[in-house]
Amino acid sequence: MPSIPLALLCCDSFSLWHFYVCIQWPRIFRRDYGHQEAASKFGKDPRTYQILTKRFIGDENGKVKALEVVRVEWSKVDGRFQFKEIEGSQEIIEADLVLLAMGFLGPEAVSFPSSFP
Repeated sequence: MPSIPLALLCCDSFSLWHFYVCIQWPRIFRRDYGHQEAASKFGKDPRTYQILTKRFIGDENGKVKALEVVRVEWSKVDGRFQFKEIEGSQEIIEADLVLLAMGFLGPEAVSFPSSFP
């Protein structure tokens, strides 16, 4: 079973700029040799963007066997980016193994008390 990377955010580097103002990395859409090799073998880039995992589906032994996913679109609502599920885009993707990779979205806002020791 081939590896299928899924991402909630879109691949449009300009749109990502709105999410990652403080760092340069996400502004550049990169494609390494593995992506190029998969594209030449399977006919397209293996990465899938703007997709939300709704649930993991397990077998009778509790082992993952599939993911239920839905496509999403991002829009700005009241000055904030929010995603909306695209109706009718749900699908099931078979899986033997799921690795969760949580991305860096920027530095945390830290507030110190006025009487910092």
